[in-house]
Amino acid sequence: MIGLLGKTLSHSLSKPLHEALGTENYHLFETDDLERFIKRSAFRALNVTIPYKRDIVRFCSKRDEVVEATGVANTIIRADDGTLHAYNTDYDALRTLIDWYAPKDHTRPVAIIGNGSTARTARYALEQAGFHDIRTYARHPNEGDYPLTQIHAIRQASLLIQATPVGTHPDLEGGFALDLQGSQLKWVLDVVYNPPQTKLVQQAREANIIAHSGLTMLILQALYARAHFTNHPVSLERLPDLHAQLLKLLSNITLIGPPFSGKSTIAPRLAERLGKYAVDTDTRIESKSGMRIQDIFSRLGEKTFRSMEKHQTLAVAAQGNQVIATGGGAVLQDALMRALQRTGPVVHIDPDIELMRNIPLKNRPLINSWQDYEQLRKVRDPLYTQYADIRLHKTSLDLEALLHEIEVKLDAYFRHQWTELESSRKT
Repeated sequence: MIGLLGKTLSHSLSKPLHEALGTENYHLFETDDLERFIKRSAFRALNVTIPYKRDIVRFCSKRDEVVEATGVANTIIRADDGTLHAYNTDYDALRTLIDWYAPKDHTRPVAIIGNGSTARTARYALEQAGFHDIRTYARHPNEGDYPLTQIHAIRQASLLIQATPVGTHPDLEGGFALDLQGSQLKWVLDVVYNPPQTKLVQQAREANIIAHSGLTMLILQALYARAHFTNHPVSLERLPDLHAQLLKLLSNITLIGPPFSGKSTIAPRLAERLGKYAVDTDTRIESKSGMRIQDIFSRLGEKTFRSMEKHQTLAVAAQGNQVIATGGGAVLQDALMRALQRTGPVVHIDPDIELMRNIPLKNRPLINSWQDYEQLRKVRDPLYTQYADIRLHKTSLDLEALLHEIEVKLDAYFRHQWTELESSRKT
């Protein structure tokens, strides 16, 4: 048996990733008793995740030089004689990314957030890459570490590796009190891969810093682990395809657009095609409040509705692997839209204004006439454009054609994310 060993694995991507690599019946082994598992389980090979990356080492009679140096292992092979051999493919992945993306000036300070297993591996990878001034910032600093209260000093570093679970699903708002605008950072790596874009990565990109989530690291370490599983040389040829495949699996698809654009109709049909769950935020608001949207507006006012909309939409967005049909006014809340962007691509359903003239304008709290609708479009259309990753200009009521166009553009979007990563490599 081959599988992933950890404590809580319900949101792990390791199973679809390794099965895509050719490992049949990849297992997820959850345990609270590591010693009992090691002694009683007839596994052939393991990937290991938190909280066992350090504890597993004592059961292994052979350890590679990285495991010896860091005390951390994430890949275990059972030899023919029954002994366990430990490797650290997180190191291989991190070293690859450092070689690809890190600034070449090794005289500048570099920073790590966290002092756990992944941070130890990151420090060793930076040391082996030739960096000398490595500064670790942690909530509970060890000797030589800096407290998180001094995190502002990271602005002077040339690169940052964020090696804690902060910002991991479902904590979309998790982040750090760190202003990256005007900093000297050239590259940021956040080892968190779910959601697809953490708050830190989003902030770094907005500050024009090359920034990556942990998805590429996850795939790289799996490729290196598989080389140990099969005793074959590592091959990175499938990296682009795997990146697009897993990003598509992981992501939410958020639909935005004006009232009557068809988002609530499109969402379940698109979700069925993509193997995702469909959620309509207006329907959820009505279910949770026990009131119709129109009644919330008329009795409680738009401000109360927007507060409810933000709360319920954020709760939905935190779940992942969904197609989310938002209300037409979701784009009026910047914090809400930025959170949705972190979970996956935002698709703007943009109906042609002439197409809408034959649609009855009813059951919408802010629209009582065609003039109301035109005014609403005038105010909101620039916001739909601002937040959208993909735009669909809807010129007919042919749903199948529209769904096909969305799928084509989504596939292009997911492939393009790897192209952007490739283009930022250091040469």
